[in-house]
Amino acid sequence: MLNKEIIGLTLVELFLLLLFSILLCFTILNTSSDKLETLNKNLIELSKKNNLLTNVVNEKNEVIDKQKKEIVDLKERLVYLQENPPLIIWDESKGIHFDTGSADISKFENILIEKISSIDDKLYELKSNKYIANTIEIIGHTDAAIISKKGNLDTELETMLLQDGDMKNLICGSNADLGLMRALAIALFIKNRIKDKDIIFKVYSAAQLILPNGKLITTIDRKPDANRRRIEIRFTKSKIE
Repeated sequence: MLNKEIIGLTLVELFLLLLFSILLCFTILNTSSDKLETLNKNLIELSKKNNLLTNVVNEKNEVIDKQKKEIVDLKERLVYLQENPPLIIWDESKGIHFDTGSADISKFENILIEKISSIDDKLYELKSNKYIANTIEIIGHTDAAIISKKGNLDTELETMLLQDGDMKNLICGSNADLGLMRALAIALFIKNRIKDKDIIFKVYSAAQLILPNGKLITTIDRKPDANRRRIEIRFTKSKIE
């Protein structure tokens, strides 16, 4: 009788233990399922964030690549500008008509006034392209008509410039003199009228040696030629000490 009770109690306990184990398994399974669902949600969110970050990184890389290209292009542009300074040519076709043997600009001053804006525009354009042009070089060109007058530039040129004298007091004795006088007349006219008052002016004479196409002469032609009588304006950068 006692053994049966013990066995009966043992079976009850085993049944209860089995029932508890089953309930525990269900609890663990439900808990694991919830955790898996949470993990899946977290993974999905992380995947979305990763995709967003990837897109942002790609966009930034595109911007960086574009900026790198712009920098390369700008450097190439600066090198080109340094090797090939911007050039403006004023000649007969632009209404700049010098009489043979003359540096007088009075008859086309109105045209020059209209052209001053093109100088200001060019300086602004260059600064916008990060090319700081602080110098305007002006080169005077002549035809090859012989000048037989006795010049006075050796004695009067500095006086005229330093004392704001009259260009009409200068007398050219050669085409080299005449080219310089034309360049100087234009330089003084521009200097007093452009917006940027810190620009450095330099004047040169090419005399009759360079043709309108930029090439040196290959033959001697003494005939008056209005096309050869012209002004070149170059925008460059000078070292300032």
